[in-house]
Amino acid sequence: MKHRIVKQYICDFCGKKGLSAGHMGKHERHCTMNPDRKCRMCILVSGVQPPMKELLILMPKPKVEIINDEFWEHEKCLNIEEGKEAVKIISKETENCPMCTYAVIRQRGWHPQDIFDYKKECATFWNEYNKEQAIDDY
Repeated sequence: MKHRIVKQYICDFCGKKGLSAGHMGKHERHCTMNPDRKCRMCILVSGVQPPMKELLILMPKPKVEIINDEFWEHEKCLNIEEGKEAVKIISKETENCPMCTYAVIRQRGWHPQDIFDYKKECATFWNEYNKEQAIDDY
């Protein structure tokens, strides 16, 4: 049996673990739970990232009710519509950047799947970006 001791690096913001200091350092700079994160999508498209502190003010905190069912305890969010409206405003402020919107949702304590379809928004973002790049190439 072989035995090996290794260093493990853990993100200070989200708890993600990795074995490479360089990789985890890069992750931390762009982590969606980092309040001072650097958004690679915003920098790629416009070169400017909206300040996270201002975006966080636009997003309300979720109002959660704990429901005790017969078999388990779970949460029910009471202000989902208010959250969805805030996501629309944040999307406009971020010029439809799905990563910044997702970061605001996570940092305010929401379950993203309740109010935001990240996969769909990323696909839309990249489709629009690629169309603009194709037009610029002509």
